Amino acid sequence: MADEQYQTHFIISVFDVELWCPVLETRFAVDDIQALRAIAESDAEQDPDFDWHYSLDAADLTAIAERFGVAFEIPESDFPECDLWLKREKTNDALAEAPYLIHTNFELPLLLEGRKKLARFTNIYPPEAEQAFDKWVMEGLLHKHVIERPVPEFLMPFAIDPDHKVDRDVY
Repeated sequence: MADEQYQTHFIISVFDVELWCPVLETRFAVDDIQALRAIAESDAEQDPDFDWHYSLDAADLTAIAERFGVAFEIPESDFPECDLWLKREKTNDALAEAPYLIHTNFELPLLLEGRKKLARFTNIYPPEAEQAFDKWVMEGLLHKHVIERPVPEFLMPFAIDPDHKVDRDVY
């Protein structure tokens, strides 16, 4: 395997669709991007920098484990409603460089555990992310407050989505 400085790192995540966040992750070094592309069925023309998230199945995980020496056991009985995802580690991501655990993408379990008292989201996408929280609101474990503000007319020419007329803050 190549020296650490010449390797690219990837992360495999077990994503809990009920909690809408990763519950297990492992990081591994890749010395042959093309070999990983073949396993993940990544389209080099569409994603030349391998920056997208890729869904994996059990066969993909086995192939990655064999090719790149990844030891990642997933007790299926503990995670029946989970998806497997592969993503490239961002080397310029300030969050990844923090010397402590960042709560980004872990808000729901932290709220449910009582370790986090408030979460704020603006223009949540995809809708399933908000729906993951709504389940717990309906059960009375969380409270939800939504503030909607019209997007000012002078900003409309700069909107990525011309149908985006309202900004939503969800607490």
